[in-house]
Amino acid sequence: MDRAEYIISDYLNLAKPQADQLEVIEISGFLVHTLEIMNSYGLIQNVQIHLNCNQTDLYIRADKPKLTQVILNLIKNGVEAIPDKGEVTVNAYYYKEEICIEIIDTGKGISREELEQLGTVFFTTKETGTGLGILVTFRIVEALKGKIAFHSELGMGTKVLLKFPAVDQLK
Repeated sequence: MDRAEYIISDYLNLAKPQADQLEVIEISGFLVHTLEIMNSYGLIQNVQIHLNCNQTDLYIRADKPKLTQVILNLIKNGVEAIPDKGEVTVNAYYYKEEICIEIIDTGKGISREELEQLGTVFFTTKETGTGLGILVTFRIVEALKGKIAFHSELGMGTKVLLKFPAVDQLK
């Protein structure tokens, strides 16, 4: 029943039209808060989660709950990709009119063939996954006018790069 509820919930997230509540978000503080949510999960899995962002002038316009869902999903995927113990590192920085957020894990990595299938319906690298979480992530990033890219090599971990248009905090 729990598994069915999880799958149905993912479907509904994909299908239901939601009015975006866009607001200017300061990324450094947002990430500190979001990583606090995931730290205990990481510790239970023997994974340390680190944040590298010493800039407090990184702003994007986004729907905060949806952006939170994206970051939590990607960190959770990173933690679950680590078989024994390891690290997930989140970096945030400004580059060429964009705010970049990298989520890097020291997990098992993804093959080139699997990378090409990410974001397609029901493709997953997890034993009990549905593939819908990453599909929802792709859709949210797209709706927020962002870009997402995965870089990985088997045995070497995975890096997810998110890019969002930078905005002025006063706008």
